[in-house]
Amino acid sequence: MMREERPELYMSIEHARSCVRRYRGQEGKRTRAKNKHREYYSENGDERRNHDGVYTIPSARILLFDIETAPHMAYVWRCFKEYVAPEQMIQHTTVICWAAKWLDGGKVMFDCVPHDDYTNDRAICESLWALFNEADIIVAHNGRAFDHPLMRTRWLAHGMTPPEPYQTVDTCKLAQKQFRFPRSKLESIAQYLGIGHKTPHDGFSLWRQCMDGDAKAWAKMKRYNINDVKLLESVYLRLRAWDVQHPNVSLDYDDVSRCTVCGSTSMSPLLKNARTEASMFESYRCDSCGHVMRSRSRIKPVLDASERMANAR
Repeated sequence: MMREERPELYMSIEHARSCVRRYRGQEGKRTRAKNKHREYYSENGDERRNHDGVYTIPSARILLFDIETAPHMAYVWRCFKEYVAPEQMIQHTTVICWAAKWLDGGKVMFDCVPHDDYTNDRAICESLWALFNEADIIVAHNGRAFDHPLMRTRWLAHGMTPPEPYQTVDTCKLAQKQFRFPRSKLESIAQYLGIGHKTPHDGFSLWRQCMDGDAKAWAKMKRYNINDVKLLESVYLRLRAWDVQHPNVSLDYDDVSRCTVCGSTSMSPLLKNARTEASMFESYRCDSCGHVMRSRSRIKPVLDASERMANAR
């Protein structure tokens, strides 16, 4: 009866097995109990819902974060290009604050250095290390070139060990690789997509006032940092369907086939197959985030492998 009602679900072995498991009630009750479902609607229109209209929180913990830093300080002779010798350095850059958020609808977390000593960043480095240690996937804009190396440098300076293994998503690298935006800055991408804007500020003077311990300036910095993370989340949700190298979140489930990007169980088979140099695979589109993926089982060809032709190299 199930096959007669929805024949499109039986176009592949995986879909057929999923339907049989669902019919028998073998959907992985322990996994569903561990990963709670809740309704969540993001501001950019990505509802991230499965076929039942309920948002599924990925079992993998996804952390979005952004840091703000103080500048290097050094004695220099000129205002333009200048070689700065080690003995000319007065103070190396430090982290003055960070904002972070779990991809589950929770609130944005924030931590900063003492207002009267901006160089003392050990405590906030330790608090961010704890989040990194808990996360499975970490999202940042230009994180691979700036945020991650800088945090590793500060952790090393404080004698800390590396956090537990995690994977990264860099929305800046993704934008540069898959698209052609006028600029790759977070604010430019957000404006191009009509998502929002960064919090306006007075430029370097805001950082200088924070370094001087101005309470009002620190309040502005907190709003600026927190809004950056909210903007990052919206941009990530818009771009993630196009990420062909996104960490596979479906590995954290053991019940049914899921989207490799958002973990949704609602997927539709596509008419076109995915192709490699020597094989073809059934392809699917996630009904929640729109990501296109393929099955791991290749379509068995009619001809034997020894009879098929290959390109000469």
